[in-house]
Amino acid sequence: MTQSIETTIRQRVHQIETMPSIPAVFLPLLKMLGNSDDARVDEVARLVSYDSAIAAQCLHMAASPLFGLAEPPKSIKAAVFSLGLRRGESILLTCSLGKAFPANKSSIDPTAFWRHSLGCVRWCARNSARN
Repeated sequence: MTQSIETTIRQRVHQIETMPSIPAVFLPLLKMLGNSDDARVDEVARLVSYDSAIAAQCLHMAASPLFGLAEPPKSIKAAVFSLGLRRGESILLTCSLGKAFPANKSSIDPTAFWRHSLGCVRWCARNSARN
């Protein structure tokens, strides 16, 4: 590692005021949703209800015209059921990563982060197709 890169890294580390954190329900929910064969809507709804941001996003998404429901869901369980487990997993990841890397407080450039992440996904997909 060159001296200038090391200096830049040290400066960025010293600028970090707090470590990003994820909601406490993130790992249990991700584990449950990742094994969707065993996931139960009741359990997913119970875990979702522990985090107000994730619960609000589920209710908001389920009430959107995209799903064409006659009326918005009245409970988190109804929202989780109408969204489905795959979409619930996407909402969980989006909300959790949004909390971990807030755009206005992070020393990480969000555009560069997402561009790098997309590059990693593309590289992994290309190399897994070869195997």
